[in-house]
Amino acid sequence: MVTGIVCAVLAATLATVAIGTRHVGFRLRPGLLRHAWRPLLELFSDSGKLTVALARQLVLRRRVRGRFRAARYRATAGTPEAAARRALTESLGSLAPNRFVIGVDREAQLVLVHELVPDDAPLDRMELG
Repeated sequence: MVTGIVCAVLAATLATVAIGTRHVGFRLRPGLLRHAWRPLLELFSDSGKLTVALARQLVLRRRVRGRFRAARYRATAGTPEAAARRALTESLGSLAPNRFVIGVDREAQLVLVHELVPDDAPLDRMELG
């Protein structure tokens, strides 16, 4: 299972890089990965959170309502490093099962995320934007 997760993350990262860097170079500096461990920990905590939400819905008939959230995101320039930051934010930010990073709006300087179970934790947990 862990091997599959790692492969999926790598594939998503490469796909995001390929799509997002058609006209811009891509520069992945090692310092950008200093908080990459955070989404890996969230694999476990979010799995528990979703299991509890599913149990509440099945047993107690309490409806689970997801939500969209947006947060300020400054890595919107056309530079290779900013492209790498966006690619990592979108791919690793979607690794945990409770969150999906829809994308980065470069004009509005926002990152848009959907959460299955609402959570008030910061959206840019890897501090890339």
